[in-house]
Amino acid sequence: MQAIHTTFHGPTNTKGARYRAQCQAGSCYVSAHADLDVEQQHVRAATNLKLKLAMESAKRHKTQPGPTYAETCASADPWMRPTVAGCLADRSWVHVFTDQGKATGSQS
Repeated sequence: MQAIHTTFHGPTNTKGARYRAQCQAGSCYVSAHADLDVEQQHVRAATNLKLKLAMESAKRHKTQPGPTYAETCASADPWMRPTVAGCLADRSWVHVFTDQGKATGSQS
């Protein structure tokens, strides 16, 4: 399994502030949400990447993801396992997959 690394990208002349979640299997950008704090923003970006990769995995293996986010999370797909998150020195975050029921700290 892989860890997910999330970083903040400030606004430019053409794009608003956004967060990037990336791992060896793929990446995605998520627009910043004004109602969330920094930790929640990073967890949101990692969760969106996990969902994207779970959907791609379901397509590749010709299985059906759940029709809702909650049902997809409850599936057996390894991308939907719980993660713990922590802030790195450069203010980016890392999200590491854990065994179910053993997660501590910030979870997504």
